[in-house]
Amino acid sequence: MTHNPYISIIMLTFNRAYILEKSIKSVLAQSFRDFEFFIVDDNSTDNTAAIVSMHQKTDYRVKYIKLMAKKGAPAARNAGLNLANGKFIAFQDSDIEWFPD
Repeated sequence: MTHNPYISIIMLTFNRAYILEKSIKSVLAQSFRDFEFFIVDDNSTDNTAAIVSMHQKTDYRVKYIKLMAKKGAPAARNAGLNLANGKFIAFQDSDIEWFPD
């Protein structure tokens, strides 16, 4: 039996490795735990992939999608939406931190 998460969180990022860690941690620290977490990288040239990879090793909910060419926010959002399985969708910017509740 496959479990579909209640919420799909889609975070868009582009060359924000310097701040990405805080934003990812704020999502993973949520008191509500039934979610999948897509980080959609709009073809960053910094170490975004390495930062996401660290979190993928410790949390199965983290999924990384890297676009092979810079396409902009609408295309990045759609890439995440195409993979989302949740009943609800939440968008998160890579420079924002969420409160735990």
